[in-house]
Amino acid sequence: MTTWQIGESGTTVQMKDGSGAVTFTVTNPTDVEDRVVLTVTPLDGAAAEWFTVERPQRTVDGHGSVVISVTVSVPPDTAAGTYAFQGVAYSADSDPSESSATSKRIEVPVGTPVPPQHGPRWPYLVAALAVVLVVGVVAFLLTRGGDAEATHDPPQTTTTSNPPTTPQPTVTVVPPITFVTVPPTFVTSTLKPDLQVSFADVDCTGSIIHSDIHIVAQVGNFGSGSVGSFVNVTLDGSSGLED
Repeated sequence: MTTWQIGESGTTVQMKDGSGAVTFTVTNPTDVEDRVVLTVTPLDGAAAEWFTVERPQRTVDGHGSVVISVTVSVPPDTAAGTYAFQGVAYSADSDPSESSATSKRIEVPVGTPVPPQHGPRWPYLVAALAVVLVVGVVAFLLTRGGDAEATHDPPQTTTTSNPPTTPQPTVTVVPPITFVTVPPTFVTSTLKPDLQVSFADVDCTGSIIHSDIHIVAQVGNFGSGSVGSFVNVTLDGSSGLED
């Protein structure tokens, strides 16, 4: 005896102008060929005449499957609402209660728009993961490349400039000047008869300055406290030499 397996293409019929369709996949899990019959069980106020099964009886090989289409046609005067049905598969050569399989509940909306059926979402998830992976790899490569370039950059040399120095003035120490005091020497010379001139304030250069007479004298050799050996005196255009 075959225990059938049944699957449906969707749980809501996409209705347009009162009509729609759904398919059932029936599978024989045994090793023996068998004949299957597909029927429809109306639910929630739906009528059996709304459903038409295409070739309801099929021969199915062992471990084989068949696809059976069911068309739904709702009369125009049907009240708006949501109706439903189920597909039932059983063996044609045995008691249906012993080999039947029932599909999921399938809704038939009438008078209300039906949201579109969405396919499986896993392809979208795989695509999103692939995009994230590619972006991550590109970011990693760019970051690694930037680090490599930074590693191979030559070291930067920082030059610190010293502030200009202000030249310090050079101080020259001048030794103190020692002044030598020459004691005054008094010289008496006879220039003419009856005229004697006293010379005073003889300095180290031999210049003699009198209060009334300017006399230039050259002193040859003076000893301490003595009257010199000779004096050449110029006075009023005349000169004289005295020992």
